[in-house]
Amino acid sequence: MLSINDLSFCYPNSSASVLHHISLEVAQGEILGLLGPNGAGKTTLVSLLVGLLKPASGAIMIGDKPAVLGRKDVALAPQEYAFYPQLSIRENLSYFAGVLGGHNNKSIEQLIDHCSLTSVASIPSGKLSGGEKRRLNLAITLLQNPKVLILDEPTANVDPASRAQIIELVQKQNALGTTIIYTSHLLGEVQSFCQTMALIHKGTIALSGELNRLLSAHHPILELNYLELNNEQRQQLLTIAPEAKARGQHKFDIPIAQGAQGAIQLLERLGETKLAPDSFSFAQGSLEELFLSITESDSPRP
Repeated sequence: MLSINDLSFCYPNSSASVLHHISLEVAQGEILGLLGPNGAGKTTLVSLLVGLLKPASGAIMIGDKPAVLGRKDVALAPQEYAFYPQLSIRENLSYFAGVLGGHNNKSIEQLIDHCSLTSVASIPSGKLSGGEKRRLNLAITLLQNPKVLILDEPTANVDPASRAQIIELVQKQNALGTTIIYTSHLLGEVQSFCQTMALIHKGTIALSGELNRLLSAHHPILELNYLELNNEQRQQLLTIAPEAKARGQHKFDIPIAQGAQGAIQLLERLGETKLAPDSFSFAQGSLEELFLSITESDSPRP
């Protein structure tokens, strides 16, 4: 659905490139988590995708069209609120529908219902809760009926219940066939529902692909289970594997940086010291651990 090929960008009057030879494929109907530390280039890439900036080199294709021709199929819900606070939800949607070429009242009411805003549709938008404002931001973006929807920190500064409602709305929109590019610093949130991810670091794509596969390949978790373990044995285990995280008295999670070979070596060492577990299993590492292993690999942790 969206193809980025060898894209580079530098700001005018600057010799430093912000993005370096970015290439990325986003399939139709996919939810891609776009990640990166502050200053990595995420905002610049999003600005290029929606036409606010022009690349220095490379190409963006939207479907089978160059970006300049397919731009109407891409919409951005910005992190900042983009509506008139003195107008109600219904009035804001009617106004922006007119700007875009007009929607009838029925379609606006359907959109209000789709975004779970019916009960507050007549309230001035400035008086809405944080989650309701976020959903209004998204509703305005959906007036464009985009094929590719870019969401910039859509759950920033909202409570957990509102966050769940927004994620549910994103998933509902995706089920209708909309391709989603989702930027967020909440990595647990991204891990919970994004199918693929791309991690930008220092202006390049440091890692991309199917999320579950990446998590399984990078830093899997070795889960150790013991029926009995006294305090001396427990301390000995933590000496051998200081990165182990205890879950109660008899269970430990150990991230394995060297993959299967590292797990085998650790299990052999535990066996040699009479600390072989009664059972063990493997689990995916967290997206946060993967993120930090890449973005902090060349700088010491505080």
